[in-house]
Amino acid sequence: MQSDSQNALKAAIVRKVTALPKLSKIQVDTPVKERGSFHFQVNLSAKAALEEGYLKTATVQANVPGCSAFELLCDEGTIIGGADSAPAPLDYLSAGIAFCFLSHISIYINQNKLNIESVKIEQQMRFKAEVYKMQECTDIPPKGVCEGVETVVFVKSAESRKAIERMVGVCRAACMGLQTVVNAVPARITLVFNEP
Repeated sequence: MQSDSQNALKAAIVRKVTALPKLSKIQVDTPVKERGSFHFQVNLSAKAALEEGYLKTATVQANVPGCSAFELLCDEGTIIGGADSAPAPLDYLSAGIAFCFLSHISIYINQNKLNIESVKIEQQMRFKAEVYKMQECTDIPPKGVCEGVETVVFVKSAESRKAIERMVGVCRAACMGLQTVVNAVPARITLVFNEP
């Protein structure tokens, strides 16, 4: 019999599914348009396969019409005991920021009918893990830190440099993924313990 980790190596790391599982504690709202803004959510249900090391499965879906649900597999590298069968959590975070930025750039190009041959991003996120011994109670609590994000945008275009600089500036400000790590955002964690 094959383990989930072995099956994960053969399975699609990302696949479209019929729906987000019913959430028991998170309220899925209807997106709201109001005076130039659009309020929406990205909702997720994730589960750790504790018997399989660091393998995790998540189903994610935005509450926006036309956005499907997708199941993602996530793992960790072998250096910390994972099977390296799927991207690690911080890989998804970094890719999400880059994809969000590229989406805004694509929208900007299309809306402004810019003459652009190609756009590419190189990105680096730097992290510091102060974990010490998570399995023991110590006087020094574990701490994770994002030390910065560096993004290089390569553009080939007949447009002026000023027009491209404006595009990059507008898209930087509009990119929700990037703004999530650039600005402090409210975060709340609720524990549900031994509830059926």
